[in-house]
Amino acid sequence: MKNLLLLPLALAFASNAAMAANSVDLRVTGTITPTACDISLSGGDLDFGDISSQEMNQLSHTELPTQSGKSLIIACSGATLAAFRTVDNRSDSNDPVNGALG
Repeated sequence: MKNLLLLPLALAFASNAAMAANSVDLRVTGTITPTACDISLSGGDLDFGDISSQEMNQLSHTELPTQSGKSLIIACSGATLAAFRTVDNRSDSNDPVNGALG
């Protein structure tokens, strides 16, 4: 009876040993180098001149005039995700809700 009890245990350990013999540790080494991007604004600075507060919409965003002949170029050496954000250098004119230029 004891032999019959030990037989399933012996088979379980033997099957684990057989499975362990088929496993392998895999190590990967290398360096991940991020893609380089160049950012440029062609056509000079964006200058909207002086805009009085009366010209600004008090209830929503004020659309500024189009700057023709200007373009923002983001050129990367490979496929990559890119984004940019605007920052207002005058905190008193910043929209705290939407974070947009005021």
